[in-house]
Amino acid sequence: MIHTTAAKYFDGISSRPQSLHVWCDEHTDMLHLEDADGQKWVFGDLVLQKISVDFLEVRHKHFPGKLVEIKDAAFIAQFDALLKNRGYRNWYRALIHGGFRVHMILAACILVFLVGAYFFLIPFVAEKAVDILPRSYDAMLGEKLMPSMIDNDQVDSLKTARVNAFAALHNFQAGMPLKFIVLRSKEENAYALPDGHVVIYTGILDLMTEAPELSALLAHEAAHVRHRHSMRLLCRNMAGYILISVALSDVNGIMAVIADQAHTLTSLNYSRTFEKEADLEGLKLLRENHMDTKGMPGLFKKLDAHNKNFIPAFLATHPLTKDRIEYLEKSVKGDPAKPNPELDRIFNELRKK
Repeated sequence: MIHTTAAKYFDGISSRPQSLHVWCDEHTDMLHLEDADGQKWVFGDLVLQKISVDFLEVRHKHFPGKLVEIKDAAFIAQFDALLKNRGYRNWYRALIHGGFRVHMILAACILVFLVGAYFFLIPFVAEKAVDILPRSYDAMLGEKLMPSMIDNDQVDSLKTARVNAFAALHNFQAGMPLKFIVLRSKEENAYALPDGHVVIYTGILDLMTEAPELSALLAHEAAHVRHRHSMRLLCRNMAGYILISVALSDVNGIMAVIADQAHTLTSLNYSRTFEKEADLEGLKLLRENHMDTKGMPGLFKKLDAHNKNFIPAFLATHPLTKDRIEYLEKSVKGDPAKPNPELDRIFNELRKK
């Protein structure tokens, strides 16, 4: 039996405490409250909060208004050890009743975990989850987003037809049919949607002087579609928003985020890994199609040289670095030139004003 100690008892009715003595019965696992109607609190019903080494608050879980305050360091230490030996002070109870310092440490750990999950774990899992999603999801998402992204008044029907005729001479193996759309704009940009639509601005077409450069651009964007890069990026971007919406039970918020992501598809900022994969996969596709591969580094060099004072949209959304041009030139070194009169013919028609 642990020695008897003085304590203060609040009955949950009066604000005035009652002085009494408490002691523990090790045989019955009970806390005895003398002079308080002979109450006996079973250890399993106790809710403890250790304020300090010499200040302990004990409540009864079935009568939370009742409170016993104990200010005896020796008694508290023995009582805590007894509860631990009896299995009542497991790690969960220790955390719950560990006092302010323990709670602050626990809260900090939870916060660090949530921040890490928000920025790293959840986006990573969301991106990998794309592998188990059928391609029909890509088509459905692209179909829903297209009306809000394409202004029909901007579509250059003649150039669109010629680019599609040009692309028809390639086998891009993108996993779904590719549909090319040319928009009238001075912006030097191109991007691929999840459903296989590839949007190309006339600004970047006007910069090209050789058919292999257009082949390189189409192969690069086809590689993005093949590896579902836009879908992976959207899932990464949306993962944190979806987590918050689910946590707040705001399903409508998820739909709003999906709609809001539509405009980001025009300025996809792919990772270096995605970009290198699209570059090398694009070169592979060109080789498999017996096309000239030198248009790939040639296009990037031309974009870079043509825009010394500002970064064109295509390079802003497809980050360009010197080492990137270097590995592209190294990759195509030794590849023979492969003229294609039919591609040249369509390309020359495409360049006509």
